[in-house]
Amino acid sequence: TLLNCNTVQGSILIHDSTDIVDVGALAQLTSINNGYFLAFNNAALENIQLPALQSLDTGFAAIDNPLLTDVNLPEVTTFKGDLTMRNNPVQTQIAIPKVEVLDNSDIIIEGEVKVVSFGNLILGDVPALTTLEGGFNALAEIRGFMWIFNTGLANFNGLQLLTNIDNTGGAGQPNALLRAVKLNP
Repeated sequence: TLLNCNTVQGSILIHDSTDIVDVGALAQLTSINNGYFLAFNNAALENIQLPALQSLDTGFAAIDNPLLTDVNLPEVTTFKGDLTMRNNPVQTQIAIPKVEVLDNSDIIIEGEVKVVSFGNLILGDVPALTTLEGGFNALAEIRGFMWIFNTGLANFNGLQLLTNIDNTGGAGQPNALLRAVKLNP
């Protein structure tokens, strides 16, 4: 059963649900290998709490969840791929407090490293998100780009340790290394 699942090989997609309120059935999950976590268009989803999750291989996204208030990944230390929060109108929190680097997700094909997913931070259309404090306590580097738009943020408090956004994968335009659109004064 999912209650005892600690590793997923591949992606977890939770989409178009009208009755899933939380992901408590995944509370023992420690790693997602070779896959992505996506919560998309869930009418009743209120929170994503993954208290045992330690590593993500290809990214994490919560998109178009009208009742989602918080995403909490308190034990994640290895994060590869995008972290995307989009169009969650009542979301007030995102917490990955132990992640130091949003890294690129790579695979090796015929001896060459190929980037599968870039280590981007994307926070958009989350107007109730007014602070990043406590959410990114250890984040020092983003290996892709950072794009923040249409949020309730007045400042970047909570990202004090962030010293490098290097876009090593070339995913964004040169002027998109740090793009903060409509940051509230």
